[in-house]
Amino acid sequence: MKKLRITEPGWETYTGNYGGIEFVDGVSVNLVSPFDASRLAALIRIEDSDGKNPSVSQLIVDSRSFEADQEMVSSMDTGVKRIEGTISRDTGYTRDQLGEIADKGGIKAIRVIAEPLGIRGTKVTDIIDKIIAGQGGEPTPEPAADDGVVNADVDTDDTATGAEAADAGAGQASEV
Repeated sequence: MKKLRITEPGWETYTGNYGGIEFVDGVSVNLVSPFDASRLAALIRIEDSDGKNPSVSQLIVDSRSFEADQEMVSSMDTGVKRIEGTISRDTGYTRDQLGEIADKGGIKAIRVIAEPLGIRGTKVTDIIDKIIAGQGGEPTPEPAADDGVVNADVDTDDTATGAEAADAGAGQASEV
């Protein structure tokens, strides 16, 4: 049995009866049973005379606490290559490359790239967007060798557009 101290903000200096326990300036007057201490700890924040939280939830946390086996942790292979440093637009990733990385390694692989940049997120697409923005946009593409292919944006076809064909057809019908 121990004395209790109220640590709930605003209650630290409480004086009076609370839950059958008498308090003066936030400290119990008498020793309190573990049962009563855990009951009060379920209602407000308190500490016992040892500075520990007597709540049942804290008891569960304390009983489940353990140190990770460092040898086991260090031997774990995440399967993801660690990348250090910053990414510039010239040497960065394209959206497609990041998508391929995410397809192969999931969000864990994307987070390995994002972590050194201080980028965090819960969705792959959001992290990819932040990486692209963080490197100043999509990387500059390598100049392609001239392979004789005409630019797809250039209209080299001499056929009439749909509207021009309709006008031509209408004109022919009225002349008949």
